[in-house]
Amino acid sequence: MPIALLSTSEVLDLYHDEENDWLYLDWKGALELANVQEDCQHILTYIGRLGTKKALNDNSHITKISWELVKWVADVYLPATARAGMACVAWVHSQALECRSDVELLLPVADSRPPLLSMFDDVAAAYAWLRSVRLPAAPARR
Repeated sequence: MPIALLSTSEVLDLYHDEENDWLYLDWKGALELANVQEDCQHILTYIGRLGTKKALNDNSHITKISWELVKWVADVYLPATARAGMACVAWVHSQALECRSDVELLLPVADSRPPLLSMFDDVAAAYAWLRSVRLPAAPARR
């Protein structure tokens, strides 16, 4: 599968899965709000530049997050991705129980607005779901 590395940082390796035309976000380590916000700006740029409508958000390598970060993702970042054109996100849980429980608190907020968000325990299940999601075709330009 052709996958291109778009950017890398201390906490994120960002790829474009060209075959499936989605972003693959591989988050890693202990996440702090400031560095996540910076990386999320890069993600928004690539959503606009590539026109991708799907993302596989892999948190399986995250070791620490804060409630402040989770709240920012729910209140600011996810709505910004929807405005940029993101339609659905397959979200893979961290193996760290504390991280998982914090992220699960975001579900009621995220379920009420785009993008469509679905949680998974492993990358393979997230990948299969994301491939199965059919998005409406864009209207033809005249």
